[in-house]
Amino acid sequence: MKQAVQTNKEPSGKLEIGTVETVIHLPRILSSYVKKYKDVDLSVFTGVTSSLVEEVLNHRLDGAFITESDLHPDLVSYEVFQEELVLISDKRVSTLNEVVEEPILCFSKGCGYRARLAEWYRDQNIAPQKIMEFGTLETILRSTAMGLGIAFVPKSEVKQMEKDGLIQFHKLPEQYSKIKTVFIRRSDSYLTPTIEKFIETIESSKQESIFSE
Repeated sequence: MKQAVQTNKEPSGKLEIGTVETVIHLPRILSSYVKKYKDVDLSVFTGVTSSLVEEVLNHRLDGAFITESDLHPDLVSYEVFQEELVLISDKRVSTLNEVVEEPILCFSKGCGYRARLAEWYRDQNIAPQKIMEFGTLETILRSTAMGLGIAFVPKSEVKQMEKDGLIQFHKLPEQYSKIKTVFIRRSDSYLTPTIEKFIETIESSKQESIFSE
């Protein structure tokens, strides 16, 4: 009822959004939206793709930024941007043969990046030596730079680390490394001005990114 009454009014009330931790354009999207719609009480929660999908399906989140995957029929998605993933290691690991001998540092199961890397390992008929799960991207990156293992992460997140000589890149074929981030919501949920304007803000940010590249 509250949602129906809100129709044709300025966005207001609660907006609860989920996101994977590596959405590089998220600060721009959130900043643009919050500055324009000051009556919205925006909350952001992080998680891996599979758990965020469940949260949206169960009406616990209004929407979420996730790694593109086969969508549940009750969901609708909006493309946000495409990323290139790279394998990273410290400087002592120089070849892919050496890379696959290293522990994998990653998020918990349900992470889209982890799934892509697992697919590459399967296609190479290689079993990972060891998998170590971490809760934050910062910890994964620091641990990789310290030589604890390797990680498969968005190139945009680690360009500076590579430039500073802290890590090095190891590229995989496009079928594994090219990945899209999308915003999802339930297809049957009421499209309030609050969520509608959020989706419009995503689209505007996407256009700005295209023209700035």
